[in-house]
Amino acid sequence: MRVAAVDIGTNSTRLLVADLDGPAAPLYTVDRRTRITRLGQGVHANRALRPDAIERTVAVLHEYRAALDEHGVERVGMTA
Repeated sequence: MRVAAVDIGTNSTRLLVADLDGPAAPLYTVDRRTRITRLGQGVHANRALRPDAIERTVAVLHEYRAALDEHGVERVGMTA
């Protein structure tokens, strides 16, 4: 089964696409990406996410969505 994980962090947004043959089987990496999005830029000073930081992150998520479709991913997990 082809699976993926997306991690939206304070500074970067990551994607891992992998093949998984069973619950105890090792993952075989198909695609791995990291983009610096700086989602948390200025959050301590403003106590809010900046619109430009949100736009950068959403743009990367659109890129990752295309990669999920391209690789035929069956299941996706996401954390932020």
